[in-house]
Amino acid sequence: MRCPHLADEMRSLTEGLAHAHRSRQQGLAALRAGVGSALLDTRRQMATLGGARAGAASALHHGLARGAAFRRAAVAGDLAGLAHTRRESAATQRRALATGAARRRADVQQAMRQVQRSRAAAGATARAARRRSHADLAHRIARLLAVLCRDRTGMAATQRVTLHADRVALHDEMARFLGAQAAARAVFARTQRGALRTSRTLLRAEVGGALRGFRAARRALAEDLRQLHYAWRRPATAGRQPPAATVLRPPPVVPPEPPPLPAFAEVETALAAPSIAEAVAEALAGSPRERLEGAIFAHLADHPDGLRTVDLETHFGLARIQLVQVLNRLIEQNRVRRDQERRLYFAI
Repeated sequence: MRCPHLADEMRSLTEGLAHAHRSRQQGLAALRAGVGSALLDTRRQMATLGGARAGAASALHHGLARGAAFRRAAVAGDLAGLAHTRRESAATQRRALATGAARRRADVQQAMRQVQRSRAAAGATARAARRRSHADLAHRIARLLAVLCRDRTGMAATQRVTLHADRVALHDEMARFLGAQAAARAVFARTQRGALRTSRTLLRAEVGGALRGFRAARRALAEDLRQLHYAWRRPATAGRQPPAATVLRPPPVVPPEPPPLPAFAEVETALAAPSIAEAVAEALAGSPRERLEGAIFAHLADHPDGLRTVDLETHFGLARIQLVQVLNRLIEQNRVRRDQERRLYFAI
């Protein structure tokens, strides 16, 4: 027998669990999307910072290039001045040489000393300028690297804290979800066990009432057959009252050749044979799993063309997961086979 209320409750509980599972999956997907968005923002900030760093490095390179060009121009000017001075000195020396070797020698020496002093002063100035430029550039680069390292360290620490908090929140959410699922599963199991016990009790009471009615009907039929046998075998005593039974009078017109009636012993033997209700009671005496397997096997045997899973679900009112488990056990017992192409189940 089927229990529609139990089937509806099991179906509603299954749908509720599926809805809760989908809600949790959507929450987890939203959480994953938030974490992915945070990671994407972090990568964008890192890319922006890298672009700023590249821009600063490019500006520094351009500054250095302009300084080097300026220094080259200054040195070229100094050299040009020196060349001009040298040309003038050469002219003076040529004139001095023309006037006198001694004076020319003295002038040359003085000019050479002046040139050397000018070159030494120019070289010292250029070296000091280069040292100052290099020191300033190194100081700027050091400050920029320090700022970048500090910003990177702060962003890394913030990201680690955020990821740890997200990981802890996700772990807590999963723990709560699993706890709620376990509690719901326990409540569902208790409800199902209670419903099965109630259904078993009602089924036994119903079968017991049917058996009692069947036994009463069998006793009444045996009494009626006994009276009919008494009236048919002794037509002369039709006007008498049979012992402990109702008088059954023969028909007014007796047919010439009445059909042969079964003997009273044969009727008793037939009535004493196991009835369908007793066979049902014997089948119900097993465990619930064996009764369910037997009912499914009998239903498949009544349909030699095969049945689908949805047909069995509709007939027995079971959840698909429970029905598939029972069918797998029947397949392992070589009582049922499955057609993979048509997705039908057949009794063997």
